[in-house]
Amino acid sequence: MGHGVGGKSVDSTVYLSFQNAPQGIGPQGATVGQPHGDRGGPSRGFCTQDPRRVIPPVDFTSFECCSFGTAFGANHSEALAAGERPQFGYERHEIGGTRIALGRIGHLHLVDHVQPVLVTPKVSEGGLNTPERGRHDGAERLVHSPIVAESSLFPPGRYRGGVIATTIWMDTVPDLVALGARTGLLWSRDGAQLAGLGEAFRIELTSFDDLNDATAKLTTIGSDPASTATGPGTGAVAFGALPFNRQEAGALVVPEILLGRAPDGRRWMTVVAADDDPVDLAAAFERITAVGDRPVPTGPEPTSFDLVSTLSPEIWRDEVVGFAKSQIAAGDLNKAVLARELVLRTDHPIDTAQTIDRLRRSYPTAILFSIDGFIGASPELLVSRTYRTVRAHPLAGTAPRSSDLAEDQLMAQSLLGSSKDRAEHRITIDWLLDTLLPFCSFVDAEPEPTIVSLANVHHLGTRVEGRLSSPPAGVLELVGALHPTPAVGGQPQAKALELITALERMDRNRYAGPAGWVDSAGNGEFAVGIRSAQVCGTEARIWAGVGVVEHSDPAAELAETRSKLQAMLSALVRP
Repeated sequence: MGHGVGGKSVDSTVYLSFQNAPQGIGPQGATVGQPHGDRGGPSRGFCTQDPRRVIPPVDFTSFECCSFGTAFGANHSEALAAGERPQFGYERHEIGGTRIALGRIGHLHLVDHVQPVLVTPKVSEGGLNTPERGRHDGAERLVHSPIVAESSLFPPGRYRGGVIATTIWMDTVPDLVALGARTGLLWSRDGAQLAGLGEAFRIELTSFDDLNDATAKLTTIGSDPASTATGPGTGAVAFGALPFNRQEAGALVVPEILLGRAPDGRRWMTVVAADDDPVDLAAAFERITAVGDRPVPTGPEPTSFDLVSTLSPEIWRDEVVGFAKSQIAAGDLNKAVLARELVLRTDHPIDTAQTIDRLRRSYPTAILFSIDGFIGASPELLVSRTYRTVRAHPLAGTAPRSSDLAEDQLMAQSLLGSSKDRAEHRITIDWLLDTLLPFCSFVDAEPEPTIVSLANVHHLGTRVEGRLSSPPAGVLELVGALHPTPAVGGQPQAKALELITALERMDRNRYAGPAGWVDSAGNGEFAVGIRSAQVCGTEARIWAGVGVVEHSDPAAELAETRSKLQAMLSALVRP
């Protein structure tokens, strides 16, 4: 159907208009399929042939309109004279090679010297948005993501907490591990990746007792009703690396910009902003990808390394592990997990992005994370929650690896058959099942542990999966129930933690604490923060722990810490 626009007849499903009042927003404010000017007065919104879709009009407060100038400019003058004001605008941009028109959230946004384009929404097969370009009567025609046209069509003040999250599907995103390593907010596990930039919202925790309140606070970040990207990891997402000590303070950080990738290949971007601020999706994408383009390292690499053990290896072996064994033999507890700390100092700042890149290459199956300077490649999933499915993959029982293939296989089989290691592992699995059961309609574990092989060590691991009861607990509630597991604390928990505090003579800080992410729907994933380091400038603190039981050999436990410490040391120290 042809309509006159700027003196030309074009086939268009999109019409310019102004807002008289907020209630005019939406399909009810315009007649579907009716051309501009046919209603006897200003219309209330761009309207498409699909009555569910409303596309924001061009904001031309300061605008050069090319062939559209006469019609648009005349209506603009009439509208201003009538006391109206343009409410929303869109602007042509490129995002990762994809040209799209961008909406603005509830806020007049000045657009200078941008030619308006005609837009038609389209969703490709599978729900992903595929851009296509073409020409019609001299005007550029753009097939684009519906979220771009539909996002942010509501006035300020409609959203809870004054902050909203707008999420769109993306056709392409950069390497998110490399990006998150540079931005300082990264999660990567089994093909699921999140990379964040900036801080839009911060949730302070005085202790683990605040975790449930944190979930409620996260839900105060409203979801833009026009967002089309849905599912775990979309909308408002908070990263957190929490302390080992449940009584210590922590925080969750919601980034301003987040890029995500699901294991099935879906990709998205979320922008979080105050509900009365304009959301410029193109600028957000350019801002976060610009960080990803920076070279690594950014400055001179360290040339000198000073490595100090907080407690001498001999004292740790004989006094710490030895005393714990005596307490276990006396029947005070079944298991205690004791850690060592090393402090690394260098002559030039440590580049955490470079460190994560090395971890990625050396430990491709590990969970990679970077949150506020706390980085790691953890082999252990504390808990994940996807809708009503809960999963965990606890590890307990360790053996070193060998460069000799036959000897390495023998070590793995010896670990699998070790009564000492299997008993230690069983403590963790039984405790985990008992702890999860109150949250689940059912929960189960693999009947036998399997070998989990990393570059430096073998572990015993058992996968646990359950179905959460209705209403399902959120991942933060599950984190609060499960941390610390016997794999990083001991059993019974209270006595083991008392012994850790008395013997270790150091602050674990975030070592072995939960590190991961949560979205506003309660989905999320948290790793056990092991094989980790806290990096600040020219200093890194590194930890490794072992599970001590009645038949532990103190010398073997010391050797095990050295094997585990190699994960971070080999990534940090490159003379």
